[in-house]
Amino acid sequence: MFVTSVWLFNIINLLVGISVGAVSAALYAYLSEFNIPRHRAVAINYSTMFVSVTAIYVPATAWLVLSSNWAISIGDFVFRPWRLLLLVSLLPGFIGGLILLYYPESPKLLLSQEKNKEAIEAVAWISKFNRGKSIHQVLNCDEFTLKSEDPVGENLLAESQGCGILSKICRATIPLFHKPHGFNFILCNLALFGMFFSSNGMQLWFPEIVNRSSGAENNSSTVCEILSVPVEHVNVTETLDCTDPISSKTYIDNLVVGFAFLIGFSIQGLILNPLGRKNVLLAALAVATLSGVLLHFMESPTGVLVLFCLYILLPGLSISIMIGAIVDLVPTHLRSKAVSFCMSLGRLGIIAATNLMGVMLQPYCNTTFAMFTCTLIVCIVIVHYLPIRNSA
Repeated sequence: MFVTSVWLFNIINLLVGISVGAVSAALYAYLSEFNIPRHRAVAINYSTMFVSVTAIYVPATAWLVLSSNWAISIGDFVFRPWRLLLLVSLLPGFIGGLILLYYPESPKLLLSQEKNKEAIEAVAWISKFNRGKSIHQVLNCDEFTLKSEDPVGENLLAESQGCGILSKICRATIPLFHKPHGFNFILCNLALFGMFFSSNGMQLWFPEIVNRSSGAENNSSTVCEILSVPVEHVNVTETLDCTDPISSKTYIDNLVVGFAFLIGFSIQGLILNPLGRKNVLLAALAVATLSGVLLHFMESPTGVLVLFCLYILLPGLSISIMIGAIVDLVPTHLRSKAVSFCMSLGRLGIIAATNLMGVMLQPYCNTTFAMFTCTLIVCIVIVHYLPIRNSA
């Protein structure tokens, strides 16, 4: 927020991304340990629902902050609205970090590390939190034992430095690609890559697409027809102020997408167990694929917004189901690694999608949308062959 160098700003952003990425992946594995298999997919779905709250919070605060035009000069440093927006965006994560300090470590993870005493203390905390009673009162006995877990393996940070730590990380990750879950884990990675590529990649460019389309004179054109219109370059002989206005429609449409995500996660949580996870996943990806095809032909602005919502929303909703499937496919001591690896590959999909959109969107708009839609078709094929249980 207080950095003035572009390079330093980018480096700090990279470090923030690495930190947040690691934490967000670990949270899914952490949450899964506190839920029985029957409730696990629904719990992960509702936790992911808060991504939709973010999708509402970000454009709402941006609209509020960036609509004003002010500057506070402190020497060479100028504090502008966009810097305040960074601070406002930081607050939810900071509050969430403080809340996590209150919670215990996963009992299953502690058992896999052979920390039985700490695991019993964690179970006692859970009993007190959920029932308001001690674990002995709930079980109606004075002594009890916890079921053992597979050992977690070597401590990655113990007596290792530099390359030694990297070597241990590699050795700890390799079991994910071994039988019996190796092939399915690879398929899950490919599916998540495609879902992040299609949903989040398109969502990051959605504000820019809306902002460009909002200035179009002809409302009876498709999105690609509007975006393909070349920008007129006019020769000027005087210096003009740099202005890059953001249309209010950009904020409104992004708020609509955010509320669509919120409603979508709420509905998905209700139908996951009755209809089955795999059935919901295949249906969501199929409707998203159809929306991607129709985007090539839809001319109505309202219709385009609805199709974009479905195209971004449904693969995004599918991500939470895939994470739940990954958690079920691997044992406890590998879950955090598995989710972290898949989420990292998914974020590579976002990077690939955003760069591809930047290069191809205007000159090859229809081709770009077709590539994104074909990616969803590949995801459907992969999900069809994955052993995702419809009921836990």
